[in-house]
Amino acid sequence: MSLANRTLDVALNLLVNAGLEPLIQYTPSATVVAGLVISASPDSGAIVATNSVVQLTVSNGSITSPGTVAVPNVVGLTAQAARDALFAASCSSVQYLWTINAATAGTVLSQSPAAGVIVAPNSTVQLTLSQGPTKVSSTVVVPG
Repeated sequence: MSLANRTLDVALNLLVNAGLEPLIQYTPSATVVAGLVISASPDSGAIVATNSVVQLTVSNGSITSPGTVAVPNVVGLTAQAARDALFAASCSSVQYLWTINAATAGTVLSQSPAAGVIVAPNSTVQLTLSQGPTKVSSTVVVPG
C-alpha cells in the first residue's frame, strides 16, 4: 500500500510511528486535492535505517496570487498551526525538516526565511520541527 492519496496527518503518523523523519514539500497540483500526499521517497515498502528521512510531496491545491507577502513568525507553533499561518499569508509552499530535540514533537524550532522577510506569493518556507527526544536506531520498513 502506498502513502500517495493519504491525508498528510495519516502519512505523518505512519512515518513517525515507524521511527522515520518526514520531510514535507508542498506543491501546487491541479489534479490532487489539497492536503493529500502526491508521492513519497523512498517508496512504501523500502527498507531503511531508523530515523531515515522520507520525503512526502503534498498537494496544496492550485494557488496563485499577485504581489508580495511578509513571512509570518511561526517559531514555537505546532506544524499544523504554522502551516495554517503560512497559507493564510500566501506562503503556500512549506517544507518540513525534522530533528531530534528535547522540545515537544511537532514544535517549530526555526524557519527560513525569517519572520518579516518579504517574498513572492507561493514561496517556499522551510520549517525545522522537533521530532522529540532521541530514539534508538535500527532498521524499519517504510509504511504505506
